[in-house]
Amino acid sequence: MPLLSSGVFISRSSLLLIKNLNRVDILTYLQLINFIIWFFNVYYNFLDNVILLFFLIFFVGLLGGSSYVLCFYKILRNEKTPLKMKELSVNIATIFNDVGIFLSSVIVLIFNTTIMK
Repeated sequence: MPLLSSGVFISRSSLLLIKNLNRVDILTYLQLINFIIWFFNVYYNFLDNVILLFFLIFFVGLLGGSSYVLCFYKILRNEKTPLKMKELSVNIATIFNDVGIFLSSVIVLIFNTTIMK
């Protein structure tokens, strides 16, 4: 868990490096590729190098933190959106972020007590 947290910390602290990225979906595609790698690794166990696994866990944190920071940056820097709508947009984005974390935790608990048991 510290590797994941350190990746998130570093990526959330590096807005200057990613703020010029105009497409947030690129980070989403990278997360999808990362998901596919981890999914197939569960079934085929082709990643047995611990250093590579640590790097991939760190990369998960980097992608998550970068997506988080870039989305909020794009919401706040949008010149077409009025200030009150920016506040509402940030609140809605935060709600969906928290709902996503909650749902993923609930799904993991359900899977651990049923399917994965």
